[in-house]
Amino acid sequence: MLKILVRFAAVAIAALIALIAGVYSAAADLDGLPDADYVSSIRFDSSPLSREEIIDRLDDYADSSRTGIIRVASAPDDFLNKRVAFAFGSGDIENMDIDWFSPTMSGSMMKSGDLGITSLNGVYALYASDSQAVAFQAWAMSDLKAEAVLNEKTPLGLLSYALLTVGAWVPMSAAILLLGATIMSWYVLRARGRELRIMAGMRLSHIVLTDLRSFFGAMALPVLATLLISVVVVLTTGFGRLGFFISAFGLFTGAVAVFAVLLALLIGTLTLPSVRDIAARRPSERGSWVISELLKVVAVVIVAAILPTVSGVVSNASAAISQGATWESMGDSVTVRIANRLGDAEEAAFAGLTRDMAKHDAAMFSMSLSSDTVNLVDDLAAVDLRNLDFDSIVLTDRQYLDTVNGAAGAIWKPIGALQSLDELPDSVQRQLLPNLKLWTTSRQGPDVELFSNTSDVPIVVSGGMSGTLDTNRRPLILVVNDLAQFDDAFLASAVSRGNVIFTDPGQVGELLKERDMGAEVLSIDRIADLGLYDAQSKQRNAQLGAGAIALAVLALVMCVSVTAWIFALLRRRRWFVQHTAGKSWGSILLPRLLWEATASLLFGAVMALSFAALDPSSIGISGFAPLVYLAVAWFLHQWAATTTFRTTLARRG
Repeated sequence: MLKILVRFAAVAIAALIALIAGVYSAAADLDGLPDADYVSSIRFDSSPLSREEIIDRLDDYADSSRTGIIRVASAPDDFLNKRVAFAFGSGDIENMDIDWFSPTMSGSMMKSGDLGITSLNGVYALYASDSQAVAFQAWAMSDLKAEAVLNEKTPLGLLSYALLTVGAWVPMSAAILLLGATIMSWYVLRARGRELRIMAGMRLSHIVLTDLRSFFGAMALPVLATLLISVVVVLTTGFGRLGFFISAFGLFTGAVAVFAVLLALLIGTLTLPSVRDIAARRPSERGSWVISELLKVVAVVIVAAILPTVSGVVSNASAAISQGATWESMGDSVTVRIANRLGDAEEAAFAGLTRDMAKHDAAMFSMSLSSDTVNLVDDLAAVDLRNLDFDSIVLTDRQYLDTVNGAAGAIWKPIGALQSLDELPDSVQRQLLPNLKLWTTSRQGPDVELFSNTSDVPIVVSGGMSGTLDTNRRPLILVVNDLAQFDDAFLASAVSRGNVIFTDPGQVGELLKERDMGAEVLSIDRIADLGLYDAQSKQRNAQLGAGAIALAVLALVMCVSVTAWIFALLRRRRWFVQHTAGKSWGSILLPRLLWEATASLLFGAVMALSFAALDPSSIGISGFAPLVYLAVAWFLHQWAATTTFRTTLARRG
């Protein structure tokens, strides 16, 4: 059984390395161009130069310094999966196509003369040496009077993105634990052979190298098979940059191999039996017992700590995916991504656009007033709201409520006990009313109607950024009768956050063009596509989380299996006598299971603490954790005891 688990673990670790190599390769797509040396984020808001002057100077600098300067932007018609790249300089473009890793990513190279209304603010990919990149940053800040931040695209930076931003550190930590359990299992399987080599007089260095060669020989086939399968998947699913992916896989595998060698040398040295132990006929696995118990305790703590974290990620992904019907109800509605910081004139322009669209029923508005981005409900107000049977406050217009929440099946009705905002508790009014008044042109607060949700379907409103939704079970719903009541600053801010959704994308485009507002617009995005992107991102994190759960559980099972096997070997003679005398396995294993009960309580306690910090409502799940752990431990100890009994009976051990 241990041999099977060892090979399963090798496949699982190799599969995780392939997954991280894929995330690492995809990270290169997201920042500038995949093969660029540097990325510079530049803003020209404070530059006194005109747009044409900036473009001309960038062209001249690219020619004179022989620096590859390329403006990379999201395509107006597909913010998610399409890029437009504009190369500066007079030289011809040798390759119009861009070699992306992701199969969904597309886009090609064009000359700077084709920039059109594309904003100059944003990401610039640089093909340059270290000195050229630093010189370009200094030139952009001094000559163009721009704000420029330079970042080198290093393997360490891409790896940090994959591990920290995407969240691959969770399955990676589980994989490291699994690697330790795998090495320990292998040395337990090799214990009798090591004993025979010592008795034969082999040198210690030769024994250690033989064990390492045996370990990596057993791991090679599963790892190579997993690599081959990964390459086939990359080729058949349309991914690009195969060479980059294979090199990343090889680099990570090499790093893990080096770590495995060091860990194997340490474990092998600590568990090596002495001549005195062999002469005393002590079991050769005796030296591994303390290490295996410590490894098991570490596994119990780590697995119990990460399971609530990962389950939360999976739950968020499920919620995002289940919102598909909500995104579908929005049809071709769009949001406008604003490129620059807005002054008073720009705020007035976007506010005017919103009011004009609202007059033609082509704009919808919604936002939560109890979210992380905007929270007008303090602790005391939250208590008073709960007394009124509300858990939050949302602000929306009638069109959004009918179109989005009505399509989802939500039902709402006027609140009989509350006719106006002035009738709310003082604690709720304290923050709510001053802000509502500040947001309106009259400074008297908006004309709103009060509703409550009477169905089991939650009320959803636009989140703090485009493509996200805030879900509320029992919100106090403030329905605005006229968006024109709000002032310029509030409406412009609502547009930039995605709280204003335009239902007629054609008319929005025409008005932006007529009013010469294109320079302030980064892109016009279909809101359903942004929601899909958010769901896909969370689904990717959920897949990593599912991998983390599988690796962590496998590591824990291996650790418990190793300790059960070693303990059974240490007690096999005593247990053989007891069982042949008629004693049941339950009574024989009872003292050991009492020790495992302590580990199970630790497992449940750590999981409860983790749930208490992340999701207190789910803390009850931790009550079942000790029972599950004990059931698994009992099965593995029963397996180890019966197996050693049979080998002793057959005189094989």
